[in-house]
Amino acid sequence: MPTDALKVRTTVPQGVVVAGQPFTLTTTVTNPYDQPIEIISYGYQVPYQVQWIHEGNFNQEFAKRSIYPWFRRLLAGSIWNTTAMPPGNPFFYSNIVVPGQPLQPFQTIAPGESNGYSFKALMPQWLFITGGQLSFQGVITYRREGSSHTSTFEIGFPFRPPLRSISLGALIGAFLGSAAKVLKDIGPDILQQKPLGMLTSTLLAIILSMIAVVYSSRRSNESQPVLTVEDVWGGMILGFLIGYLGNEFFQTIVPIQATPGG
Repeated sequence: MPTDALKVRTTVPQGVVVAGQPFTLTTTVTNPYDQPIEIISYGYQVPYQVQWIHEGNFNQEFAKRSIYPWFRRLLAGSIWNTTAMPPGNPFFYSNIVVPGQPLQPFQTIAPGESNGYSFKALMPQWLFITGGQLSFQGVITYRREGSSHTSTFEIGFPFRPPLRSISLGALIGAFLGSAAKVLKDIGPDILQQKPLGMLTSTLLAIILSMIAVVYSSRRSNESQPVLTVEDVWGGMILGFLIGYLGNEFFQTIVPIQATPGG
């Protein structure tokens, strides 16, 4: 089977994948030849960090859940996790295999035209993940002028942790930072002397930490960050510093300017 080269491009929505959230990977093929080509199959060497969603299982599960009462749907868990294949399971798409017969093409692309194929996937390990770049290989098998060819291509996309991962780290850090500050300033008798004060200071630290995390995630890339918050550990450090150092450190993250005459 000769190896040839097609014009292949792979994309994901918004150009970045958020771990723990389903995404669609689209492969677009452009025919550079003067003759039409017939696509026989798409194959992907899916890495262990990714699970692809079985479309048939997803449709069946969705139809089954659509008749559930609302409370049962809430308890059913994520439909994406239920219909995802094991991590690192290779993905292959073609027409139905008939024993003893060669695979039949399922797409025909005219000269200069483009066509493509999409499937849904998921990066399941979202809590402790750090942003980075993921790359793996794909291969397209096609037929041109009666001869079969393959064209390999590389899939690459950036990924980052979800906001809920960073927020959870900030919440834990704010609690630990507030506790450390109170124990340093007052000592272990705080629970007997001023339990309401400790609760109030902890809640304030948690609120400020959540605001700082959201502000940092929405801030322009052109601004110079005081503290880089990219994962759950960064969120934990941010929350701890706000809980321990208080409003002064919070204002270095979220600058607040008083209005004239205020």
